[in-house]
Amino acid sequence: MMKLFTISLWLAASCGNAQDFPVPDQPDLEKAVDRYFSSQLQTQLIELSQTKRFRWLSYLPSPGYSPFAGGFTMSMNLSAPLQEIRLNHATKTRSEAIRQQSAAQATDLKNSLQSDRLTILNRIAEYEARKVLDSLNRLAAELSARKYASNEITPTEYISASKGFNEYLNSRQKEQNAIHEAINNLLYKAKMDVPASNAHLNNLTHK
Repeated sequence: MMKLFTISLWLAASCGNAQDFPVPDQPDLEKAVDRYFSSQLQTQLIELSQTKRFRWLSYLPSPGYSPFAGGFTMSMNLSAPLQEIRLNHATKTRSEAIRQQSAAQATDLKNSLQSDRLTILNRIAEYEARKVLDSLNRLAAELSARKYASNEITPTEYISASKGFNEYLNSRQKEQNAIHEAINNLLYKAKMDVPASNAHLNNLTHK
């Protein structure tokens, strides 16, 4: 009786808890992408605006000295206004190009995230569908344990059955870890924060 009780405790511990997979919704992923690219765009536009910060200096007259002109002189750069018009046009063109590139990159990333997310959802569906096998394998392990407790099978047979059950549990755990890793990668790709509960998987993935 004590042997059966001990085996039952082992089986209960081996079964584990129900697994939840926190897959973010597509709108949340897209909001994170928009925040990231909006921030990047603002930084690029600020850097671009800095290029004309001191261009006004070219409008200042240049002091000089000429004995023929009666001493000190002031000369103006008459080409500066035309140059400024050209530079302003180039800046606006560059600014628009940066905006278009940012929008295109954001769209590409959103589409990629949607594809990755659907792949993860399919993997989760496959994982959930195999839960029937979980029950069958657990039932087989319990039956083997009862037979061993009542001396219907040898210790060698029981160890072999237990080993097979443990290998099955390990394979299922690897499936869980792979799905969590894929979710973590999705979050990083979308520039979202990784949940604290998955931090240990993140450390393994990004070393």
